[in-house]
Amino acid sequence: MKKLSFYVVSACLIFGCKNQATPEVVPEPAGIKKVATWGDSLTEGGGVTMPEFKYPAQLQKLSGYHVYNGGVGGQTSTQIKTRMLAAADKKEDNAIIWAGTNNFWEPEVVKADIAAMVAFLSHKRFLVLPVINGSSYPKGSSSYNTIMKINSDLKAAYPDNFLDVRSYLISQSDGSALDELSKANDVIPPSLKSDKIHLNDKGYTVLAAYIYKNFAAIRK
Repeated sequence: MKKLSFYVVSACLIFGCKNQATPEVVPEPAGIKKVATWGDSLTEGGGVTMPEFKYPAQLQKLSGYHVYNGGVGGQTSTQIKTRMLAAADKKEDNAIIWAGTNNFWEPEVVKADIAAMVAFLSHKRFLVLPVINGSSYPKGSSSYNTIMKINSDLKAAYPDNFLDVRSYLISQSDGSALDELSKANDVIPPSLKSDKIHLNDKGYTVLAAYIYKNFAAIRK
């Protein structure tokens, strides 16, 4: 009997037993290690002194993911949407959507365009970033109120995927008088900007690090 058991065990070791559980290998989605960033000049990198300071390039270095820079300066949310929806090869990629800076005065259009971009994706691995108010639109101005309403609506529509980089950047004042004045006006401080709206090398570095820190939404 012991001899028979030895033969059975040996056969299982050599050939495998039919009732032995085999771990199931679940393939990762095709775009799991890729990120497509969609936007205007803020995504493209307007204001940097060198290409490596653009936030998608910095995010790629931080994350180890391949990050596509889909930013085109001056584009409205509709133009960004049109490009994204035409990029069938990036449908499976993780996505970061940053649109509306160049047509925030059309809030319903901005929100509808972003909704179409989100719907285009075949997954929930995405971030939506808020519209940025430049120094020409401080707290209390009508343009500021329009932008804040768009951002509030985006946060409500995508509660698990909305990342408020605007507020975070404003909080990163260096303590100088000019930075503190901008902070009081709810505007990104000048120490992080190259002009009224675009970030500088330091600003994009802070932005990329914050996005990476909150990367969980696109790694679900």
